[in-house]
Amino acid sequence: MGHGDGYQSGCRAAETNSTESKMAANEFDPCLQQRHLFRKEAPIYEHFITDFYNRYPMDRDVPVRVLLLQADEKTPDQVHQWLAKKSD
Repeated sequence: MGHGDGYQSGCRAAETNSTESKMAANEFDPCLQQRHLFRKEAPIYEHFITDFYNRYPMDRDVPVRVLLLQADEKTPDQVHQWLAKKSD
């Protein structure tokens, strides 16, 4: 709840202070369009993140948000490999 409320508050503030409102351009709420919709239950993401940081302590600087965005499509091993390729 806290993350969602904070995201919505920040997005609304940015939209209000923007020189152009995206709401006028289309009928959809831009804040909802960009929001990550979780496909799995919270314990699945908790296990994924814990597993990732335990397996790869050298990657503890990877932000949780990056892991959350990858967790629906990749395993912890695949994320680690993906990050390694990006740093080359």
